[in-house]
Amino acid sequence: MDSLQSEVDCLKNEAGFVRLADHGVIELTGQDRQKFLHSFCTADIKKLSPGDQTEAFVLNGKGKSLCFANVLATEDRLLLVFNLGSSAPDVIAHLDMYLIREDVELSDRSNEMSVWFVSGEQAGDRLSGVDVAGLTVAAAEVAGDGWLVVGASSDSESVEASLTSNQIQACGTESLMVRRVDSVTPWNGNEVTVDNLPQELDRDEKSISFDKGCYLGQETVARLDALGRVNWILRGFVCPENLEPEVGSKLEVDGKAAARITSVVYSEAEKRWIAIGFAKRGFEKPGTEVDGWTVR
Repeated sequence: MDSLQSEVDCLKNEAGFVRLADHGVIELTGQDRQKFLHSFCTADIKKLSPGDQTEAFVLNGKGKSLCFANVLATEDRLLLVFNLGSSAPDVIAHLDMYLIREDVELSDRSNEMSVWFVSGEQAGDRLSGVDVAGLTVAAAEVAGDGWLVVGASSDSESVEASLTSNQIQACGTESLMVRRVDSVTPWNGNEVTVDNLPQELDRDEKSISFDKGCYLGQETVARLDALGRVNWILRGFVCPENLEPEVGSKLEVDGKAAARITSVVYSEAEKRWIAIGFAKRGFEKPGTEVDGWTVR
C-alpha cells in the first residue's frame, strides 16, 4: 500500500507515467476529417489546430453517449483516443454509416499505437525532454490534468526509456484509478454508457460546444440546455466508515433512489474509500448525506 501511495503522490505532485493498456485509438485521415467528425460529436472539431486537443462525446441519434474521447489534432490526421479500446470497431462502424462522399478514412490503430498518460507538477518540464520520433503529445485530462502521449507500439520500449531517463516514474494502473476517482474523471464503461446523456457527466465546458451548429444528437443536447438541468449528475462520494463499497451500489433516501455508484477505490492518503457516481438532483451539492455516503 505504501508503494501504491507513493505512485499516487508521484502522479499528483511529481512526474509519473502510466501506459494505458486498455485504450483504443481511431485515426481519421483525409481532407474532410475535421468537418466530418465535427458533425458527429459534441466538441468544436473545426477549431482544432495541429497540437490541440479536446474532449468530446460521440452520440447516437437519440443524443446518448456512444463514446467519451480525447481528440488530438496533428498536421495530417485526427486521433480519437479513449479507454475501453475494445469498442473501437463499434465506434468506427457507427461513423462509417454516415460516410458518403467525404474524403475521410477511418482506421482502428489500437493494436498499432500505444497510449501513455503523464501527470504531476513536474511532468510538463520533464516531458519536454522526451525525444522519440513520431510521438503525438497533448495536454489532456485522463486522471486529473496531464498529458496524453501516443506513439507506435513498436517504439514502446524507446518511449518508456526516454520517459524514465527524464525522471518521469513508471506507475501502475491501480494508482491511476485512485487519481481518476479522486479527480472525478469519467471513463467509458464505468460512468459513460449508452444510457447516459452527455450533460449528466458534468463536463459541459470541456466537452460540449453549444454554438457549433448541427450534429448527430444535437437536438437532445440543445433541449436539455434549454431546460437548464438533467435529473442525474456525476459527483464524487466518500463512503461510510467500516463499509467496503461495491460498484453498482444504489443509494436511497426515504425509500427513493438518490444515487448510484460507478467506480470505487481506497484512498490511502485519506484512509477511506472514495467513489464516483451519479447523484439525483436535490442530492448533488457537496456535503450532502445520501444513505450514509457524503457527496464530495
